[in-house]
Amino acid sequence: MTRSSRLTDATLREFRSALRALVRKIGRQLKDESQCCGFGFLGCLVLLELDAVPDRALKELEAALGTDKAALSRVVDSLVKKGLAKRDENPGDRRAIVINLTPSGRRYAAGINRYCDKKYRKLFRLIPTPEHAAVVRAIDSLARAFDQFGAEPGPCLPVDGD
Repeated sequence: MTRSSRLTDATLREFRSALRALVRKIGRQLKDESQCCGFGFLGCLVLLELDAVPDRALKELEAALGTDKAALSRVVDSLVKKGLAKRDENPGDRRAIVINLTPSGRRYAAGINRYCDKKYRKLFRLIPTPEHAAVVRAIDSLARAFDQFGAEPGPCLPVDGD
């Protein structure tokens, strides 16, 4: 018996319902958080990603953030114009460009991190302490599973004969 064959339809539907509710709640939370930085959701993500991993090519940022190149280019251009990011020559390939935060950008990212750390500390206070590590592991496992799962297009409506 495989792992997935032990799941009942009711369990899967309960999971999907809980996941939809969680996505809505996380979406509202992230929308509220991104308003604080004035760059929108993607702008905040770019600042935090560049803070965590400097010297990123646009293509690497695109893959890490799962966004399209055009939207990402507009956000990076905006951050560069505001003096928060800069384009540098790639030390390993002088023909390539990498994106980095300026000192102002790093201060901005640090501010976002402080704000979010304070906010999520309050959230974790609502979860029993012994469960903290399990919550983090479960979210990480779910994210990795979605990476492997990929998109599976198919009909949303019942097909004749089902």
